[in-house]
Formats: sequence, structure tokens, C-alpha cells
Amino acid sequence: MKIIAHDEDSMTNLFFSEVHRHGKLQSFLHQIEWRDHSIAPFTIADAELHQQVNFSEFGKPDAMIIVTDNHGKNHIVIVEVKLNTYVESCSYNLENGKFNNKINSKLNNQLALRYRAIRSLSSITDVGFMTESEHAPESPYSEDQVRRCKKSATCRLLEGLHHGLISQFYLVTLTSDSESPFGVVDQSHKFFPIFFNQHTGTIEEFPGLGSVTWTQCLQLFEGLDNHFSESYHQHFDVSDEKEDSTEATKPADLFVRGQQIIKYGKYHCHLSCIGYSYAIRHFRNGKFVELDRGKRDREKYLALQNQIQVLEKAPAEPIDNMSFWENFFASKHREYNRC
Repeated sequence: MKIIAHDEDSMTNLFFSEVHRHGKLQSFLHQIEWRDHSIAPFTIADAELHQQVNFSEFGKPDAMIIVTDNHGKNHIVIVEVKLNTYVESCSYNLENGKFNNKINSKLNNQLALRYRAIRSLSSITDVGFMTESEHAPESPYSEDQVRRCKKSATCRLLEGLHHGLISQFYLVTLTSDSESPFGVVDQSHKFFPIFFNQHTGTIEEFPGLGSVTWTQCLQLFEGLDNHFSESYHQHFDVSDEKEDSTEATKPADLFVRGQQIIKYGKYHCHLSCIGYSYAIRHFRNGKFVELDRGKRDREKYLALQNQIQVLEKAPAEPIDNMSFWENFFASKHREYNRC
């Protein structure tokens, strides 16, 4: 019997079902690369997998893993899953840096909403359900609603964990990146989640951020008879170029096309654009680093118009000719800094 997953939800459910069936939950946790830790920040005596826990106005995490450490303390690991890369799966918050509640299906906002939920756990004891406090005017969440969760099953689960001493919580991305996206996506990046601690009134240097890739997930099942591997290859072995060539676009939408040199935030970058698909790369330390990407995403492509300034048409040179691009950007540095 075969089980084939065809979209993000079915791939997520199939993967975690196989993780459970083969007893690979601890192995999955050990695959996580932590942004601020060289090794896992907790020990694992036991682990319990929950899928699609309903946080109501805070959304539904793809997976929530409750880890009990060797001292009997609980750790909550929330996993958010996307089939694309991290930057492909994110979008822009408001121009004033405020939380944009129109992009809550995007990965950066999903992480922020889960953060807001767990930071509100103590309210269950106080008022019987999970709720944020009122947003102060200076809060980056001030243009969003005060979010609540009154789901009784969810509140019972989380209140029990809260009383059982939650030592820490963690937010983990599962994406198609080839390596951790948080080597590039730091707190100054447009797609870094907004982690604002309402108790302290400050943007938090959140230490519990981690990532894992689909390739690492595939490695969990090496040598095992499993249902996940075929779905992985069916999805990820498809050529992006072939998919993009069939994409339908509205010509009136296309404000930028082809290869361009642009200003993106404080950086001068190379833009490659076909239809609604694009990639923005910044040349640094002898190589291109991808800062932004959209994949057949009309809404994100149109929002890009307010994020970039086109400087000139890019030279018709392969993107992998690093010596050329190093010389090109070095020669243009002074000119572009006047823009």
C-alpha cells in the first residue's frame, strides 16, 4: 500500500505520522539547528506529539511537541511547516514596522502569533482562558486585535503544562532551505518574526528559535520501509523552472521583469524575476546570499513594489560567475551609495 501526499497539510500529517510510527520523535528533535545554541537546550526523558492544536485567534500550530526533561520540567516545542524556503514563505509587515494581520498565513507571522499565545499562558489561571493584555500604543502589535483563545480543551492542556512548570518554549521552522535560514534572517531582516514581550514592553532577543530542513527529515527514514520518502521525492524533485514556465500572469501586474540591480532596504542587490516568481540576492563575502524570494505568489510580488528601488538593468552574466559580480558590485559601490 502507498500513501502519497500532494500538498503542505498532507505532507505535514504524513511526515509526523511516520515519525510517530517509527519512534523517531527524539531523532527529529535532535535534528533541530538552534539559532542561539550549539546543542539542544534541553534533555529528553519523554516527548509527546500533538498536531493542529487549536489556539483559536492565535492560529493552529502544525505540530506541538511537549518534552519532559530529566528533571521533570516541561518544554513546549512548536513546529511550523512550509514546503517552500523560509523567505519564500514570509511576507512584509506594515511600513511602520507594525504587525500586519493581513499576512497571518505567512511563516513570519505564524511564528509571531504562536509566540504571543505562549507568552499569554498565565492568563488562563487569572481569567480562565488565554488572552493578551491590551496593546500599548508603542507595541508593534497595536494595529492588531487583542487575541484570545477560549477553546476549553486547549486551555486545559496548556494550563496543565503551565502548572507543571514550563521551563521554556521554542519555535521551530521546517522548510525546504538547504541550511538554517537564520544565518541570513537576523533581527534586522524584513522577515524576522516580531517577538514583542508585553510584560517587559520590549522587543525580545528570543533565544528559542530553531530550524530543520526537509532533507534532514528524509534522512530520519534511511533504510526504513516508510510512506514519507516517495512523497518527498515526488514533491521536491520537480524542477522549479518547469513549474514557473507554466505560470499564468496578468501583464498589467508586472511592474518589474528580468534581471535588475535594485536597492532593497539598505542593500544593493541582484533581482531575478519571471512572472510572479522572483529572487533577491545580496553579494557579500564572495558569494550571493538570498534575502527574499517569491514563488508564484501574486500578492507577495505586488507588495514587493513598495520594498525595492530599481537602479539599472543587470548585466547579462550568469549568477554563478562570482568573480564578475564581486568586481561589478565593488566598482558600483560608490555610485550606488549616492542613490
